[in-house]
Formats: sequence, structure tokens, C-alpha cells
Amino acid sequence: MKYTVAILSAAAVMASTLAASAATITIGGGLRSGGIGEFTGSGTPFLADYVAAGGYGVRNNAIITFCLERNEFVSLGATYDYVKNVGLDGSGATVSRAVNGGLGGDDGLGGDPISIATAYLYHQLVTGNLAALYDKTVVADAQAFQRAVWHFEDEWILADPSSNKFVQYALDAGYDGSVNNDPTGMFPVYALNLTQNGERKQDMLVWCPPGVPDGGLTLVMLGAGLTGLAFARRRLA
Repeated sequence: MKYTVAILSAAAVMASTLAASAATITIGGGLRSGGIGEFTGSGTPFLADYVAAGGYGVRNNAIITFCLERNEFVSLGATYDYVKNVGLDGSGATVSRAVNGGLGGDDGLGGDPISIATAYLYHQLVTGNLAALYDKTVVADAQAFQRAVWHFEDEWILADPSSNKFVQYALDAGYDGSVNNDPTGMFPVYALNLTQNGERKQDMLVWCPPGVPDGGLTLVMLGAGLTGLAFARRRLA
């Protein structure tokens, strides 16, 4: 009996830890006009690494981020729950997906993987390598960057891709929208799947190099912990 009580108590402690560690992000308006451009995300553990990367991906003490989908939405000033999406594609490679929305289609395995071109552009922005192209005071640059993301995610196909300097920048580097990004590789760029009261909202880009806590760690630990506890319970039975 005392073993059962100990197991249940440990599970309760981990469950309360999970509840206390709910991952949330508050969305603000960055450089934007007409509904197109930057968003900002505050209240997350990602900010420190954006700052450490040089701070070019930071505005108003929040991360600069962009939409992955054209048909899901967020409200400025609202707070959302999020999950950093990590999964596998059909070949077993790691991908990160926008889910339950978007015009670019579903890969049949749970969503729409981020393309390597999108990941490359966002990585370059956050690390300051786009400073010569992306002027943080020019709305048109933020709009062009968002349209480049939508282009590579098949959300808004540009009739003349070369007319967008960010699309052309990615193409010149050898990256297009036909290949999925592996976020554990060169470009640690993921989709944050946002929800509010269980309802799916917009999915946003995030830069998360290895070792950065993301709010999902507790959930992984809880699952592993309960598995171990269940095994111990079976051994004691």
C-alpha cells in the first residue's frame, strides 16, 4: 500500500508541476501595416537566446516572429498556450509543422512542415545576417519578409518570386520551398502551435537552438516519469 501511495503522490507532484509550467506567449504588434508584417512574442524563455544571438530578432523586449498560415489568426495583446512542434516526416527525418490550418496543405502526417527556405530566412534574421536587407524601421521590409515566408510555405505564391528580395536571397543561397527543414540541423527554427481555450490559432516561427528550455520539457518529463512509475507499480504487484 505504501508503494502505491508513494507512486500516486509522485504523479500528483509532477502533474502540479506541469500545471504550473504551462507554456504561454503574449502576442504584440511589431512592424506591420494592413495586417501584414511582424508580430512580437513576449513571456517566453526564447528571448534570452535571441538577445545572445545579437538582438536583431528582438523588439520591445520580445522576440520578432511571423505567421506561417494565412487562414488562422491571433489578436494583439492576447496570451496563448503554445507547443513547440517537433515530429518526423515520411523518411524519418525531424521536422516542425504548422497544424490544423494553412493553405499549403497537409503532409498526411499531422500538418505542414516548415520549408528549409523559411527556416534559413528566419535564422538569418535572428542572427543579424539580414541586417543589410531587413531594416527594422521600414514597414515594407517586414511585409516583404512575411510574404516570403508565405511564398515558401505555399500560402501566398508570388507571381514573380524575384520581385521579393528575401525570396531571391534564399534562392541565391540554394534554398527553396521544396525541401523540409530539419530543426535539429543548421537552422533551429520551429513552429509554435498556438491555442486559446483549446481552439487552434495561428502558428508562429521561433528560433530555438539546442539546450533552450521551451515550456514543453515538463510534459516530456511527466510522460517519462509516469511510465517509470507504472513500471515500478507492475513490479510491486
